[in-house]
Order: sequence, then structure tokens, then C-alpha cells
Amino acid sequence: MLEVITSTANPRIKAVRGLHRAKERRARGETLIEGPVVFADFLAEGFKPTTVLCTPDDVATIDACHGSNIPFTLVTENVLSVASDTRTPQSPVAVIRTPDPVGLREHDTLVLVDVADPGNVGTMIRTATALGWDVAATGSTADLWSPKVIRAGAGAHSRARLTVLDDPVTSLHEHTLTIVATIVDGGKAPGHSPTPVALLVGSEAHGLSAEMITGSDVQITIPMPGGSESLNAAVAAGITMYAMTDVAGSLEP
Repeated sequence: MLEVITSTANPRIKAVRGLHRAKERRARGETLIEGPVVFADFLAEGFKPTTVLCTPDDVATIDACHGSNIPFTLVTENVLSVASDTRTPQSPVAVIRTPDPVGLREHDTLVLVDVADPGNVGTMIRTATALGWDVAATGSTADLWSPKVIRAGAGAHSRARLTVLDDPVTSLHEHTLTIVATIVDGGKAPGHSPTPVALLVGSEAHGLSAEMITGSDVQITIPMPGGSESLNAAVAAGITMYAMTDVAGSLEP
């Protein structure tokens, strides 16, 4: 019979809970993934969690760990809720090594500039990955590997190409990417580009800085015949990436 941890003061639980803090994640080079869908996606992509906490009735996780030769620890629902970063946790809660950022390449790349909301960042990573785009972040953008961002990404992080840029305009020009800035009005309508682009998306509150817009090659605006002033940043990014990706078909017979 396997031991079931019942105390939230257990050192293993405290170590997992420490990853709720960004400073701790950076120092240890680790982060949390939670829930059966995200956990399964990461295992399918070859990730090997260093810690797995699951409840005794989570048969799917227990079987997956046995099948992949991954150690796991059984915990009570209460202990799982303390280890988790969510209010309504789902088993399992697992620790993975945070992957190193990938380098830029001559490939369509979504660049998040000062996008602070974790939900928006995770949603944009999910959409970009689905459409085959890379993702880069700069400025005060939320931590790409925070548990909240990973949760919003719904497993996309296991397949995503993510990087962080200190000087985005210079870096993007060095990789011969066409820099496209999203602006509220006055830009061209988005469309397919024959060359790889870097699509800059700013925060909902402030958008892109004048410096970013001036340093771009093209400025685009989503036409909104319905009269709305603006869109949620993640929605706008999704619409724009789709419009710029050569995937649209035809409804003609």
C-alpha cells in the first residue's frame, strides 16, 4: 500500500507550493503544470516531471506514471489544493523543468509587448501554436511559464516555441523578419504575407509604444464594421494571425 501524504506541512508539498512564486521558479528553473489534459499533453511531448502529486482515485495519472516510469506521490484532496495554484484544482499537480528559450528564426512570430494578463498570454500562446507561429515576449509581459499562463495555454506549452527578447526591434530586424505593428486605427487590413513576419501586439490598456510603431515596417488595423472601438488583445492577435496565415480555404463548391 502506497503512503498517502495528509499533511500540508510535508517538505515535498512545501517545495511544490514554493513554485507559486516567480522568484522561486526562476531560481529553481522549474514550474507547475496541473490537471489531466495538460499533464497528458506534456507527457506525450516527452516531458518528464520531477514531481507528480495525485489523489488515490486518479487512476489515469497513476497508470501514465507507471507506463512512463515516472515516480508519483499520493496526496489527499486537501493537500492537492494547497500544492495547486488554482482555487478548484484537478489532479495531478506536477513539477517540470522550465525549458530554455528557443532562438529567433525566420518564421512567423507573435511578439507580446507588455501583455501583463496571464490569461491573455496563455490564450495567445495556444492560438499561435495551433496556427504554427512562434512566440516571443518582451517588456513587462507576464512570465510565459507561470502556472496561470500554462493553464490558459491548455497544453500548448508542450509544443510551443517560446523566447524572450530584450531589444525586440533590433533582434527582429537581424533575423530579416518583416515587423508588423497592430494599431487601433489607421493601419492596413491584415492579410497573408509572402515573407515571415513578427507581429507586435501590445497591452489592452496602452497598446504599442510610439517607438515600437515607428520601428515597424507595416502597421495594421483590424476592420470592425460593427463599430467597436477595440478588441481583447488575445482575440485581436488570433484574428490577425489567422488572416496572415495562408490557411483559409473557400466555401465555393
